[in-house]
Amino acid sequence: MDKETKMCSASKVIKTSRVFPLDTNNHGTLYGGKLMSMIDDVASISASRHARCDIVTASTDSVDFLIPIQKDDSVCLESFVTWSELHQWKYLLKSYLKTS
Repeated sequence: MDKETKMCSASKVIKTSRVFPLDTNNHGTLYGGKLMSMIDDVASISASRHARCDIVTASTDSVDFLIPIQKDDSVCLESFVTWSELHQWKYLLKSYLKTS
């Protein structure tokens, strides 16, 4: 069976979202679970573009929250598939913060 070669750029997704008051906790910072949901959303689009079928997230290796994200900040997420084999994919996902 021949493997189809796919470029990483074919699965690239970039999404920017604003942090609204309902997305924040009592410290005025973005809920960690909300950021993880945003990450899963972007990664699933990358996976779907790569696999050309429905996918689900089975696990996440790690998420490191380095700085708090404040209300009215913008979060830019960039994702693409870096490795795949049969029914497994690995992604590179970067997040950028634009302060208000």
